[in-house]
Amino acid sequence: MDLSEFQTELLNSGRTTADVELTTFDEAMGHALCELLEELEIVHDLQEFHARAKGNHNRQLALAAVGEDPVDGTATLVVTHCVDDVNTSFGKADIDRAMTGAAQFVTLSVSGALQQHLEESSTAFELAEYLRDRAGETHRYRVELVSNAVATHAVKNMSFESVSVEGATMSFRVWDAGRLHSASSSASGREEIEIHLGEEGEGVPCVHGGTTPDGIKTYLLTMSGQQLAAIYDQYGSRVLESNVRGFLSVRGNVNKGIQHTLAQEPSMFLAYNNGLTTTATDVQLVQHSGALRVTSLTDWQIVNGGQTTASMWYYSNQHRRRNPHKLQHLEEATVQVKLVVVDEDRAADIVPDIARYANSQNKVNVSDFSSNSGFHREMDRLSGRVMAPAQDTQFDTRWFYERTRGAFENARAREIGARRRQFDAQNPKTQKFDKLELARVENIWRLEPHIVSKGAQSSFVHFTEWVNEAWEADASQFNEAYFRDLVSRLILARQTRQLVQEAEWYSTGYLANIVAYGLSKFLYDLTDMFDGHQIDLPAIWRSQACEQGLLENIDVACEAAREHLVSEDRPQQNVTQWAKQALCWTTFRDTPLEYYETAHDVIISDEERQQEFAGAAEEQKATAQLLNYFELVSLDPKTWPALRDFASEYRMKSEKESSILNRMISQGFVSESQGNVLAKLLERAEASGFKR
Repeated sequence: MDLSEFQTELLNSGRTTADVELTTFDEAMGHALCELLEELEIVHDLQEFHARAKGNHNRQLALAAVGEDPVDGTATLVVTHCVDDVNTSFGKADIDRAMTGAAQFVTLSVSGALQQHLEESSTAFELAEYLRDRAGETHRYRVELVSNAVATHAVKNMSFESVSVEGATMSFRVWDAGRLHSASSSASGREEIEIHLGEEGEGVPCVHGGTTPDGIKTYLLTMSGQQLAAIYDQYGSRVLESNVRGFLSVRGNVNKGIQHTLAQEPSMFLAYNNGLTTTATDVQLVQHSGALRVTSLTDWQIVNGGQTTASMWYYSNQHRRRNPHKLQHLEEATVQVKLVVVDEDRAADIVPDIARYANSQNKVNVSDFSSNSGFHREMDRLSGRVMAPAQDTQFDTRWFYERTRGAFENARAREIGARRRQFDAQNPKTQKFDKLELARVENIWRLEPHIVSKGAQSSFVHFTEWVNEAWEADASQFNEAYFRDLVSRLILARQTRQLVQEAEWYSTGYLANIVAYGLSKFLYDLTDMFDGHQIDLPAIWRSQACEQGLLENIDVACEAAREHLVSEDRPQQNVTQWAKQALCWTTFRDTPLEYYETAHDVIISDEERQQEFAGAAEEQKATAQLLNYFELVSLDPKTWPALRDFASEYRMKSEKESSILNRMISQGFVSESQGNVLAKLLERAEASGFKR
């Protein structure tokens, strides 16, 4: 997809959303741009406000969303510049106006001056209060100006200096359509970061640790704590591999041991700390002063040592103003760095493995947060296999699970002519969903709307921890019946969102929270009203839509959810923060509501569902065994001699396994039962470091 097509798709997305959700083009386009920033891992856990206010001298102030870095708590402010014409560009005046407005929004909010001129029920007031509440804990603001237009050439060469706002540092970045397109088109699905090392580009000394037969190179080097802190200050958690970022967002506390060592014994840091394991897709090397030096790294990602890096920045930020003399300790602290250079085309597959082995000592495996896990691969497979019943057309359609960003467009691009038209007919774009939406819907279904309210990434991490345990316990439960139910839940959540937007009682604000709380509340009450029954998901699957009787009852719960969230006697003033609390959910959950009699028409007995799931689970087990067998016998024949040598060296195969392995090597095939034995041996070997 070229830039023009990318812009056209963005524009159409904004227009369609505005029409369907009965909102303004600016808000719909802003929502699409905010979602894209999250998908590209530029921002995290955004709370959308699309707030507007008037500042000093009648200046128009606008902020679309606010987010927090999951590791260091830095506040991210998103400003949108939306245009309804792909041929429109924007320049320096537009940027100055937007960025000055963002700075003034923060300044006036923190002082309380902005709130004096706002309605308490407005999203602008809510955002202003949010910023004031968080001011004491915010040391840095990142303003991300994002647009579906292309910036002028002059803008692309501009550099933006940080400013001081209410005692915190505020930095600025511009994401125009061209930059967004480049990031979306990269193999990693995000913008590549280029890190320059050493003063004046002279680099840092390194040692070449070796090269594998398939070209993966390893280097060893050291960095000062000051270098690491400066890199993190500039790029934030974008230098943390996405799985590691997810892992740290669960345990985002500053390491007190690291802080103590920096303060008391910085020269011993190298001796005490395990160092970093990192990857890059390219490295620039020079010979300087008789030593090999690394001068720059492309797409540098920290796969182990993220907490060390963030803690370095935290120490720097704590002492930068009050005790600048203590920054010398960061210069004295040295960190060892292992650098693995992986080809860009293979990075998506190899980097998660490096992360897994580098973090194998951690209680939670960081690779568990990857879309490469068994659960997500199975959803991908079922997405291609399970066809939704035809409705307005004469043929069945697919619900396309986009396990990795861009998978839908890549699949479509591979088809041409009549085959592409067939692809479009069988894969409606409205039936595409990704892992973040999947996690959000499943958390609602598991009655955890307060988790959903924490943001997309936090919701995904929470769901992943649950689903990995469930997958390990019994993978067969995630079968075709589960996939059909998943799609039914997606339909229900999407129609609930539309229901709320069109409701007379809804004005603006807290849409995602209302949907999550309202739907979870109805699901909870339904099981209480009708013991031994649950919502009739098969009916939704058959119709690919929700019955009116179902929606009118959900409307009751959603209206009650809004009243609960904005109630004047809520214990926490900020609605967005209140929605994240478990207490917010439990108090609403236990509030009695009266529903329509039609609630009885939308249920099905647990017994009927259990019979369906039991049959689907047995079928899934048989299918999984067959698929595993075919995958096994289709492996590269060189795998088996290599496995034999590896297993012999580490003394990990029995006589039976050795006999079956020799048969596979000599004959090229084994029976299905023998294949199961080999599969288990291969799994054990891979856990010990064997590579196919």
